[in-house]
Amino acid sequence: MAILVRLAPQVTLQTVSAAHEALCEAFLAGQDVDLDVDRLEEGDLGVVQLILAARTEAEANHRQFRLTAPANPVLISLLARTGLYPQTHADIDFWFHGVIPA
Repeated sequence: MAILVRLAPQVTLQTVSAAHEALCEAFLAGQDVDLDVDRLEEGDLGVVQLILAARTEAEANHRQFRLTAPANPVLISLLARTGLYPQTHADIDFWFHGVIPA
């Protein structure tokens, strides 16, 4: 059973600490983590960095970390603007659940 963490509607460098704390607590519980990004309406590089760091943390500790649904339009735009748009099959599976948005 995975722990569910929901992002707030706004996650920026100024507000990312709450999401960071929630993810840290979830990982400390030693379980898999599901991240709900559906409510994200505003973000910046901070939210992308947070998700990438959480993904790395999960891999290092042999835990599953996944998005509950494919990246929403806000997150897709952030990935494109930051130059981090997924290129590998693993990245496409993670961000888009295997289906690249049109």
